[in-house]
Amino acid sequence: PNPSALGQTVTLTAAVTPTNATGTVNFFDGPSQIGTGALNNGSATFAANSLSAGGHSLTASYGGDSTHTGSTSLAFTEAVTQGPPPVPLSISPAFGAGAAATTFTLQYSDPTGFQSLGVVNLLINNFLDGRHACYLAYVVQMNTLVLVDDGGDAGGPYAGSVLLGNPATIQNSQCTVSLTSAAGSGNTLTLVLNIAFKPAFGGNRIAYLAARDLGTGNSDWQALGVWQIPFTPPGPIAVSGVTPARWVAPAGTTAPLVFIVTDTNGTSDLGVVNVLINNFINGVHACYLAYVRSSNTLLLVDDAGAAAGPYASMALNGGAGTIQNSQCVVTAAGSSASPSGTTLTLTLNVTLQSGFKGNRVIYAAARNGADLNNTDWQAVGTSTVQ
Repeated sequence: PNPSALGQTVTLTAAVTPTNATGTVNFFDGPSQIGTGALNNGSATFAANSLSAGGHSLTASYGGDSTHTGSTSLAFTEAVTQGPPPVPLSISPAFGAGAAATTFTLQYSDPTGFQSLGVVNLLINNFLDGRHACYLAYVVQMNTLVLVDDGGDAGGPYAGSVLLGNPATIQNSQCTVSLTSAAGSGNTLTLVLNIAFKPAFGGNRIAYLAARDLGTGNSDWQALGVWQIPFTPPGPIAVSGVTPARWVAPAGTTAPLVFIVTDTNGTSDLGVVNVLINNFINGVHACYLAYVRSSNTLLLVDDAGAAAGPYASMALNGGAGTIQNSQCVVTAAGSSASPSGTTLTLTLNVTLQSGFKGNRVIYAAARNGADLNNTDWQAVGTSTVQ
């Protein structure tokens, strides 16, 4: 085909006369030889499947045999178009806890076939930063997994690398990793990694995935999972999690998000519980909520994202109506705050709007009434609005 899509196989055919000529034909992309085909009845072919996006000047050169002289074709221009970018599909399990070795299955897709993938990435940290992270890159054409060192530079130096089929582990200060398998089928590459986390890496961490193809297509980083590595909260208050920890639904779907907050001093010590749904810690164009325990009131920050307001507000446990901004709607019916001893269960009946499509992180934070104890933002789940 001409033009062809990035990663698509382009079959090159050279005809040599007379048809009883023997030998081989070399195929070139500009000055670089890209393949060879043996002559058969005056014809030689080569299937090219790694042409980069852009224009290519292709030629064929016959080297001759004992009775026939060599020759070179005129240049033929092949146009390779950059198709849609690759997509990280999933990480499984998408949520959980523990430091012991766990098998993670990652899937990535390219619309022109998995062979078009160049590098696929996994970065586990509490924010999008390669420093002091478990930052991995699988180079598809080399069948090699690379672990970035503590400095976090994707260009190296690396903490180690391992070739597919080698059972060895690679490690930095955050994690120890082995490559279990990598297999492609159709458009999808499935990567299976065994990862154990170091004790010093404790906390609620986000699993970001990214992929780029052999051209310029890049998915950018996508938050698709969270993982809690055991840690000791700095104070009496802790955000224990959200259910569901992974929420995937079409825009406009309403579902309860249930947050669990504990305070060893009792729930009466709690002041404010915050929820922020966005692709990073930023209240601008986010679903940014605050539950004020003393007034049993839920506040929703407007699109500008200023924590000081303005707000939309409603009462819980018997209140009516809805509050909304451009990102989300929260309905009083189905929402509640239920204290019991040292545990507060905060249920929010949330609808994510169509303008909020994409992959987001669900963060939560809590502080006491005197603002003396604060959990800081904790990544407790992820959402995908389709």
